[in-house]
Amino acid sequence: MTPPSTPSDDLASAQADVESLAVQLESYYRGGDYPRSLDELLGTLADAGVAPTEDNEVAAYAYDADTVEFTLCVEAPSGAWATYDTEPMTLRQGAESGGCPDLG
Repeated sequence: MTPPSTPSDDLASAQADVESLAVQLESYYRGGDYPRSLDELLGTLADAGVAPTEDNEVAAYAYDADTVEFTLCVEAPSGAWATYDTEPMTLRQGAESGGCPDLG
């Protein structure tokens, strides 16, 4: 029997960051307007008082105006990445390499 695989440290870090950031950002923007683009989001991270850890970066973001929800992707320097979707409030996707997918 093969034991279940565990994520690499980079993937685990991206997963932890994206979950923490998405929850904090959702709280920060509650009652106001969510950013409409990645550039707009990146421009407000400092105001929101949030940042990824280590060398991870917020690499993709998509806002859905119809549902007033967003999807966020954090990427580690190795290319490991993870997304968080606020609609179901959960991690959605991730991989050990390849970098964040286009969420648009």
